[in-house]
Amino acid sequence: MTESDHDFDTGLSRVSADTDGLHALLRLHTLLHERLGTELIHLGDPALDAAATGKIAQRLCVPAGTARERALLDTEADQRVIQHLILHPDSVDSCTGRRRRVALISNASAVADLGPLSAATVLPALESAAALLRRATGLDVHPLPITAHTPQDLAATVAALAPGFAAVCLAHTHPAYVEVVRACFGSPFCSATPGTLPHSRLRSSGRDPHRRTGRKAKYAQYEAFRPARREHVPDAAEPPFGRRRDFRNTP
Repeated sequence: MTESDHDFDTGLSRVSADTDGLHALLRLHTLLHERLGTELIHLGDPALDAAATGKIAQRLCVPAGTARERALLDTEADQRVIQHLILHPDSVDSCTGRRRRVALISNASAVADLGPLSAATVLPALESAAALLRRATGLDVHPLPITAHTPQDLAATVAALAPGFAAVCLAHTHPAYVEVVRACFGSPFCSATPGTLPHSRLRSSGRDPHRRTGRKAKYAQYEAFRPARREHVPDAAEPPFGRRRDFRNTP
């Protein structure tokens, strides 16, 4: 699909074109340079523009405009909450935002068809997945690329992060790493157990988007783990935990 518009004040024209893949995009770039030469002022990629925004951001859930409101965010207020949790350790989820927080983790060991990469390079894919999951579920999904060169390192990192999240999801991660993390979460020496996604809509939010593109996913599933806790019992109105299912990531 191609769209164009012309600015009569400047005499400049802008053309937007969709391609069916990276190869076609590179051919289009070459063709435009050859045909237009110096008349081509700027050639950009909207995917880079979208990526530069970060795609997802934190938001304040409490008012913080007045001194009294900000006082509820200071050390003394935090200590009161912590003391309450010491006396009532089962109330962490009801007194914090952990119940709505999901960690989306990858060590970039299996990024699409690109193979293992450095951890930072998988961040655009994690941010896209986090934005789509946020839109579909309303949960706070945090993209976290992790430098872990061995399955044991990744398992230790996931276990260390688990207390802050209702669920931990692995994406763009080689199955060999996933198996070790799963084994750790099933071990009595690990503070978490293999689990399920914390929201019923999260289980179906990424259902087979590749039917639109015809692309075959490679290691495109979310492996989800829920930390082993007894603090939070879902209310009757809250979606129950369901069985883990496979997902495909939108490219």
